[in-house]
Amino acid sequence: PAGGRDGPLALRRVRGGGPQALLLAAALASAGNAAAALRPSGPSADTVEVEVVTVTLAGRFGSPVVVIREKRSTRALPIYVGPNEAAAIWQRLSRDTSPRPLTHDLIKGLLDASDVALERAEITGERNRTYVATLQLRVRGRTVSVDSRPSDAIALALRCGRPIFAARAL
Repeated sequence: PAGGRDGPLALRRVRGGGPQALLLAAALASAGNAAAALRPSGPSADTVEVEVVTVTLAGRFGSPVVVIREKRSTRALPIYVGPNEAAAIWQRLSRDTSPRPLTHDLIKGLLDASDVALERAEITGERNRTYVATLQLRVRGRTVSVDSRPSDAIALALRCGRPIFAARAL
């Protein structure tokens, strides 16, 4: 449960540094490469729709955590993220704006300008004690799956107003 032995954590605003470099355009231009693969259109039966509950700080060192919860349940999943991604997610949750586009705003703009639609974000599993995710994009009538960190997938899905799914097993 989020908050550990001390109970729920207080919501705190997390501010991060500058944006990271993400080259989504290369993945979109080359839908057949290793970063992108064709997938079926709808979410799998092994997934559940989730919503972002909060962004908070946890542990002795105040590491940023995004807490997601099943939409039709009380089961929650805390995901440790970087400070920049936490700030991007919190900015969208709080309806705060930036005078200039941040990385996820830029990616949304690139998708919109390229006539590419984000269908959904999926937190698909765990590899080496790290959660993994994919972005399901609609490109020229095909669904393309692009590897992503869960934090980036969540931040982009929130900006695009698209659903977020997580593997039931998580």
